[in-house]
Amino acid sequence: MSVVLIVNSGSSSFKYQLLDVEAAAPLAEGLVERIGQHMGTATHEVHSVAGAEGEHVQELPIPDHTTGFQVMLAAFAAHGPSLTQHAPVAVGHRVVHGGSRYISPTPITAEVERGIDELAVLAPLHNPGALEGIRAAKRAFGDLEHVAVFDTAFHQTLAPAAYTYAIDREVAGAHRIRRYGFHGTSHKFVSDAAARFLGRPTAELKQIVFHLGNGASVTAVDGGRSVETSMGMTPLEGLVMGTRSGDIDPAVLFHLHRRAGMTVDAIDELLNKRSGLLGLSGVSDMRDLQRQAGDGDTDASLALDVYIHRLRAYAGAYLAQLGGADVISFTAGVGENSPMVRSRALATLGFAGVRLDESRNQSADRGIRVISADDSAVVVLVVPTDEELEIGRQTLAVLADGQGAEVPPADAAAVAGFWRDARAAHPELPEAAPEAWAFGATRAHADGLLALVRDGIKTATASSLWDYEATGEALPQAGEYSIILDGAGAPRAVIRTTQVQVVAFDEVSAEHARAEGEDDRSLRSWREIHERYWRAHAESSRGFAPDMPVVCERFELVFQEGSD
Repeated sequence: MSVVLIVNSGSSSFKYQLLDVEAAAPLAEGLVERIGQHMGTATHEVHSVAGAEGEHVQELPIPDHTTGFQVMLAAFAAHGPSLTQHAPVAVGHRVVHGGSRYISPTPITAEVERGIDELAVLAPLHNPGALEGIRAAKRAFGDLEHVAVFDTAFHQTLAPAAYTYAIDREVAGAHRIRRYGFHGTSHKFVSDAAARFLGRPTAELKQIVFHLGNGASVTAVDGGRSVETSMGMTPLEGLVMGTRSGDIDPAVLFHLHRRAGMTVDAIDELLNKRSGLLGLSGVSDMRDLQRQAGDGDTDASLALDVYIHRLRAYAGAYLAQLGGADVISFTAGVGENSPMVRSRALATLGFAGVRLDESRNQSADRGIRVISADDSAVVVLVVPTDEELEIGRQTLAVLADGQGAEVPPADAAAVAGFWRDARAAHPELPEAAPEAWAFGATRAHADGLLALVRDGIKTATASSLWDYEATGEALPQAGEYSIILDGAGAPRAVIRTTQVQVVAFDEVSAEHARAEGEDDRSLRSWREIHERYWRAHAESSRGFAPDMPVVCERFELVFQEGSD
C-alpha cells in the first residue's frame, strides 16, 4: 500500500489526509483549528476502518502546531486507522509559494525550509503557516521523507514573455515582481486527468482549465505545460472571484489613496476581502448569487454578468495564445457544480467550434464527464479536482525518482536540438555544442538553482579546486559557454563564463555570495551551504577545509528555453 500523509497547514490551523495513493482512496482526514487560541478544535473523520467510520470532534487547548500533531496522532490511535497497519511512507506538504526557485516537488531539507521562509515575503499569509506545519510534522514523523509540493511550480514553464510585467527591469528584479501563478496543483491534476479520460497523451493536447471556486483562475496548458495563467504575482490578479477583484486598473489604487485617503493596508483589504462577487452583490457564494439574481436582484445580476464577461475574455485570449484548443475543463466548487456558469461562459465560443450539450451540462452525474455535444470541435469536460491525490502522487514520484539522487546524463540528441535552437537565436554561438551539466548535487537542487539562473538572480557559482584536481578536469575559462540541465537531465539554458578567480574559502567575498543568489544571499549563508555541500558531495578525498581553494566563477545568461 502506497500511503502518504498529506498536510495543508496555515498559521492557525492545518488539514490532513491519510491517503492510499495507488487506490486513490482517503483512509482518514481531519482538521485541527484555532491553534494558539484559548480553546482549539480537532476533527478526525475515518473512512475505511470497520466499526470506526464516522466523525470524531474534540475541543481542547492547542497552543501550537506541535501540539496539534500530537492531537492528530492521538486521534489516529483512538479512532483509527492504525498508523502501524497503514503506515505512511512519506509526508506531502502543500506550500503556496515556491517563487521561481522551486519548479518541482522538492524533498524538504533545512535549506528548503529556509527557502520557504525567505519566500514568505511573496506569500506572508501562507508560507509561514506552511513552515510551522512542516516543522511540527517533522517532529512527529522524523523518520519519513517530507516533500513540498508548491502551488506555483506547475506555472514555472511560462515563457519570459508570459511571466514578465512591463515595468522597470531593475525594480522588478530587485523585488521579484513577475507572474508566478497559483492553483498549479489543481491545474496539473485536471489537465492530466482529462488526458487519461480521453485516452490521449497529454503531450499532444491543447487544454484550457477553469478552476472556479471562491478563488478562481484559468490556465492554458500546451502539451502538459502551463503556458498562460490568470493569477499573477499574487492570487489577486485575473478572474473575478468570491471576494477578490481580479484584474483592475492599477491607477485605481493611486486614486483611492490620493482622493479617498485610504491606506495601503485598507486598499489591500478592499481588493482581497471586500471585492469580487461580494463587493458587487453583498454575497460571495455563487449559489446565493444565482438565487438572488433569479429573484430579480439587479446587483446580483450585474455581478454574474461581470463574472461571466471576464471568463469569456480569458477564454478567447487563451484560444488565441494556444492557436485553438482540444479540451476545455471546468473544476472546483463553481466549475463542477454550476451548469449556468459553464453554459454562459462558453456561449460565445461557437466561432471556435465549441458546442455544449445542455442535457449533459445539466446532469447531476458526479465524476469526470463530457458535457459538450458530439459534433463539438472542442471536448468540454467537468473534472472534479483532487489536490490531495496530486500531492500524494508527486510525493511518491519524488521517492520513486530519487530526487535525492544525482542528475541523469543529458541525452545527446536533446542537447544537439537545444543547441540548434540556441544558435538560431544567437548566431554568434560556436557550431560545436559545449559541455552540458547541472548545478548542485541532486535533482531537486539542480532545479532550484536553474530557476535562480533563469530568473536573473544567480550569476555566479563556486567549485572546489581540489575536486578539479581529483577528476583531472580543466578549470573554466572566461568566454566559455555551458549548457545547463534541469534535474531530469534536460537542457534548459546557455550561460557564458565572464570571470574566473581562485580564492580561499574563508576569503570569498560577500559580493560573490550575493551573486550566487542562494538562500538569503548573505556570506554567512553561502558559507553554511557550501561547507555542507562539500562535506557531503566532494569528489576529492580532502573534502572541506576553511582555507580550501575555491574556484569562483561569474557568468551571464545567454539563452533559455522558451525565449525568443
